[in-house]
Amino acid sequence: MDYFIREAGEIFGISRNLPINDRGPKRILEYVLHQEDEDEEQNLADATMELFEPALNQEDEPYFSDIDDYDDSE
Repeated sequence: MDYFIREAGEIFGISRNLPINDRGPKRILEYVLHQEDEDEEQNLADATMELFEPALNQEDEPYFSDIDDYDDSE
C-alpha cells in the first residue's frame, strides 16, 4: 500500500510540494486531505457569495424605488 501511495504522490505532483525528507505515504495522504478541506472551505465561501451577490450588485434598481409614489404620510 505504501508503494502505491508514494507512486500516486509522484504521478499527481504531490511529492514535489513536500520536503524531500518528508514524502512518506502518511504525509502524502495528510497533504491530500488538507487540500480537500481547503477546497471545501473555498467552495462554501464561493456559494455564500453567490447567495448574497444579488444584494451586493449596485447596478440593479433598489427594491423599493417607487415607495415615494405610495407614501401617504406627506
